[in-house]
Amino acid sequence: MAAEIRKLATNSKEAIVKVDQYVKAIHAEVEKVSSGTSRAKTTVFTNRDLVKNRQVRNSSL
Repeated sequence: MAAEIRKLATNSKEAIVKVDQYVKAIHAEVEKVSSGTSRAKTTVFTNRDLVKNRQVRNSSL
């Protein structure tokens, strides 16, 4: 895909369309992966728990 984009550099409007499609495809893939894996969900909860733990420690100081 990157090679295609470089080839299209002479036609900037077409290159912009290709880059836009590429970015949308990446975002769609990230959404699919992050909503479909338990690891991504677990990471969110783990980070939330870490923030809560920090708040508790800071308030007890």
